[in-house]
Amino acid sequence: MEVELSLIAQNKQSKPKIVVFTGDIVGTFLLDQLQKLFYNGVYNHIKKLLSTNPNPTNEEILWFPTENGLTLIDGAINLWNFLDNLDYSETDPPNMADYVRELVEYVHFGHFVSNLPKKICDILRQDMEKNAKIWADIMTQFTDQETLVVVNAGNWDARHPLDFYPTKECKPLPVEERAFYFKDFLKSLNEKILYFDKTDTIETENEIFVILPFDSAINLDLPKPIATDKKIVLISHAQVNWHAIKGDTPMTAEGQKIQENMEKIIAFLHPDYVIHGHLHDPVPDYLFNGIPVKYLPQGTCRFIDF
Repeated sequence: MEVELSLIAQNKQSKPKIVVFTGDIVGTFLLDQLQKLFYNGVYNHIKKLLSTNPNPTNEEILWFPTENGLTLIDGAINLWNFLDNLDYSETDPPNMADYVRELVEYVHFGHFVSNLPKKICDILRQDMEKNAKIWADIMTQFTDQETLVVVNAGNWDARHPLDFYPTKECKPLPVEERAFYFKDFLKSLNEKILYFDKTDTIETENEIFVILPFDSAINLDLPKPIATDKKIVLISHAQVNWHAIKGDTPMTAEGQKIQENMEKIIAFLHPDYVIHGHLHDPVPDYLFNGIPVKYLPQGTCRFIDF
């Protein structure tokens, strides 16, 4: 993807007017792998089991079907082995039913990884700044050609998954205690890149783009009322429809709050088109209340020409 974007940026004959990054630019290959093992292998499925069976036996937990013919015991073992390989330790694996029960106590993936041993956390974050620099360099190729580059702050950008206190309480670290803060990093490299961590709008001749970062969705930060004949395009980090991407997987508490807020935001704005990211799983575009929705997983962007 980086090479493809770089080639597009270098092609001065077909450069877009606006390039929009929907968020979750910060990250590493290992973090992305681990996130999928955590959610898709274990967390989402134990939540689904507990929604109908609050007191499952060990056997009911371990043999609960997940995806691709696997079960929760497969997901738990895969997750444990991934972490064990990072640490190169010789510790005995836990009782997997107990391990799954421990995992479901975490609020989300960031809470889980922030509570891992420091050695593993250091390995997971080691390429973060290098990867962010790759994306920033590509953005600069666009701004050097006077292309407008918009970065919509995702939850991984506002505070990456390792930015939480290693405690039972899920509380983000203050900015001054974080090893890497993307907003300041990006600003130090290129002030032409428009980084949005609050709700805002960009107006062109025919469209109004409403930029809605993740924290704006979670806090229901609505834009000012828009009275216009122009096309309204909502660019959100948070999902518009959880189930269009996650199927019948129960929402997390955070996912439920986002879903409720996004429905209110959609009803308030009446957009003609929506672009969003957040959930990382590659799925087709879809309709929400008749509105076309373009879904972009992690590490992708949208080109807009007008």
